[in-house]
Amino acid sequence: MMARLPGPPIKVYWINSEGGTLHELPTDVTNQADPTWSPDGQSIIFGEPTNIWAESGKPKAIYISNLKSGQTSKISGSDGWFSPHISPDGRTMAALSLDIKRIGLFDFATAKWRDLPQAKGPNGPFWSADSQWVYFNDSEDGVWRLRVKDGRSEFLLSTSSILPNDSCFATGFTREQSIILPCIRRNSDLYALDWQ
Repeated sequence: MMARLPGPPIKVYWINSEGGTLHELPTDVTNQADPTWSPDGQSIIFGEPTNIWAESGKPKAIYISNLKSGQTSKISGSDGWFSPHISPDGRTMAALSLDIKRIGLFDFATAKWRDLPQAKGPNGPFWSADSQWVYFNDSEDGVWRLRVKDGRSEFLLSTSSILPNDSCFATGFTREQSIILPCIRRNSDLYALDWQ
């Protein structure tokens, strides 16, 4: 998880799935964000927050922190990328460029990056169960997906057609492979409170 306590910068923490002590990553990276498990389950991969969140103008990258050794290292070629997301098969990592205009794919076997330029501004990437597609949100018109093997993009659905006056943002899939689409209702009820 990532959290910001009063005062300190944004940090990544981990805890045993059965509960227990909250652990902080042993790293010198000041601000940490978007944690995800490595394919072998022994390390946590994380990025640094964008300029909107913290440390505007500072170079950003993606790191891997081994929980057994306590060593943290920068992932090769990850400068300028953030928001790492590991594919279900553990072979590929998707990340966003700091200007939020491109999706990059990192191959763990070759340690190489592939840049997938986008005309749309991708946000909130998540993977298909077969690791063949990266799905993402576009604030203007809805949900898209990119095919990993050739970078071809496809428009899937318009979120504005579901709830025209509300904001919807795809986050992943159910077990039945339906897209999860949380929405923020703008037409909320208003209440008056008499304070005494």
